[in-house]
Amino acid sequence: MNIGVLSSTSSFHHLAQLFTNTAGVDNVFHYGANKALEETSVYHTRPLEIPYEKLSDELAQHILSEIGKDKVDFLLASGIPVPSCSALHNGLKELGIPYFFVSEKLTGLELDKNFTKKMLTKLGIPVSPGEQVDGKYLYENFKNIPRPFVVKLNYRYQYGRQTCIVNDENYNEVYLELFSDRVEAAPRVTNIPLNTNIHLEKFVNLKREYSYHLVSNATGWKYLGTARDYKKIEDGDLGFNCVSMGAYNVDDVDPRVHEYADKIINYLKDHGYVYKGIMFLGIGVDENDVPVVLEINTRAGDPELQVILGSIENNIADLFLACSTDSPIPDIVHNDKKCVTIRLVNTLYDWNWPASFLPKLNPCPDNIILGLEGTEQFRIKHSVVTTWDTTHEQASKTLYDYLDKQHVGQYRYRRDIGILR
Repeated sequence: MNIGVLSSTSSFHHLAQLFTNTAGVDNVFHYGANKALEETSVYHTRPLEIPYEKLSDELAQHILSEIGKDKVDFLLASGIPVPSCSALHNGLKELGIPYFFVSEKLTGLELDKNFTKKMLTKLGIPVSPGEQVDGKYLYENFKNIPRPFVVKLNYRYQYGRQTCIVNDENYNEVYLELFSDRVEAAPRVTNIPLNTNIHLEKFVNLKREYSYHLVSNATGWKYLGTARDYKKIEDGDLGFNCVSMGAYNVDDVDPRVHEYADKIINYLKDHGYVYKGIMFLGIGVDENDVPVVLEINTRAGDPELQVILGSIENNIADLFLACSTDSPIPDIVHNDKKCVTIRLVNTLYDWNWPASFLPKLNPCPDNIILGLEGTEQFRIKHSVVTTWDTTHEQASKTLYDYLDKQHVGQYRYRRDIGILR
């Protein structure tokens, strides 16, 4: 079996490595692989400059040409830029190559938070209350809005800061962060114009949050797994939100969330949209133990996917082949492994400023997997280490025993991943 992986994310670099050690896999072709990665007899890098905005038609044609030459049996991809490229969808269909990622239309479930909130409310699924405003309104009224409140930005990445919780302690800092002039003459919400849509939400005091993942195709859907991640950049869940500093797998999912997922997938199907790909629901449990859907994401979480994959007993090549070819998805069997991921990020966590170099880490032992993010060696924005054990605490200790002996230069990592509940 030849598998294509189109991604520059650390989660899909991790997935590609798992494929190379999976029965029945002959070759893994990694399109968008970081140039620093080493090839093996099974793992083959195909470096590409994959922009985070949207794939160009020219790059899509190049990717399609490579995929055709490599004769892949199916293709997986991460993130929104790839599903948003209609040329890639059309080209894969013309080549007759099965693939597993959502349609361009369905990326709107993640990009348009206002639309998603309305759909969930229509389905009777609890959501955090809020309203849609534009950047100008937020700029002019920011300091007068009763605190605490939550700002959610519709734009895809926002350099890892899509969600800002504003309270009495941090409101001035968040204001400056959101409305810094940067190099433009006019104020902007991070890197998007003031006329963009923004979702303001009432702050809901949550007991805990988790990321619920599922896989779906034309035959139905199956629960993939769940993880809790650490959004805050500093120990003790302090500092601003970032792209996530680490995660661990969990199994305490409220059965109602499975019902939410079923309602969403079937609602889309009833309206002519077959959801094909990975979906994850951001779930918050409120003070009354009611699971609330905070957001829908039309992709896998990073670094949540890594710990979820560690808890799956299935042959993952067979699993994703079935998903890609619209064959019945097999029942997903979970094991008892406790998995933890820890992310290394640039000390100045701002994706406007790529890190100069990730210091060369010592080779990982067999029980640690290193996933790299980025497309070029000098543009590695962060990396993720993952391991597993009988307890999350022991898994965390294994990772820290390794990381604490490395020179990480301008990078940093949280010290309480897998330990802080």
